[in-house]
Amino acid sequence: MKRIQNVIDFMTRLLNLPNVEVYYGVMNYYYNGRIIIKRGTYKKCLFMALHELRHFYQEYYIKYNDNKISDLIRYEMENYNKLDYELLYIEMDAYYFAYYIFKNILHIDYIYNIKIIEMIERYELQFDFKLEGICKS
Repeated sequence: MKRIQNVIDFMTRLLNLPNVEVYYGVMNYYYNGRIIIKRGTYKKCLFMALHELRHFYQEYYIKYNDNKISDLIRYEMENYNKLDYELLYIEMDAYYFAYYIFKNILHIDYIYNIKIIEMIERYELQFDFKLEGICKS
C-alpha cells in the first residue's frame, strides 16, 4: 500500500491537490478525501487508485473552473445513476488519466480489459487530454 500511496502523493503535488489517503475496501471509489480500492495485484490497485484520484481532481476542477468541461462534470456527477456509465465523460476521463499516467509517467505495461480499452478509445476520439494542475483563484 505504501508504494501506491507514494504515487498518489506525487500526483497530488503535481496536480496541486490536497493530500488524499488510500485504503483497501470492498469496492473502488473516492469519498471525502479517501481513495478506497479493492485488493488485487499492485498494477491493478495502482491503476484504480489513479482512476479514483481523477474523480477527486474532477471535484476540485468544478470548484475552480467555469467552462464547458466543468459544466459537463457537474451534470454527470449530479445525474450519475441516470446515465450510461460507459458514456460518462467523468469515467472515460478517469480511465484515460490512469492510462496516461501508466504509459507516459510511470512507464508501466498493463493489460486492460476490453471495456476500459473502449472507454479510452472513445475518450481519445471525443476529447483532448491535458495533464494540468488545479488553478485556484
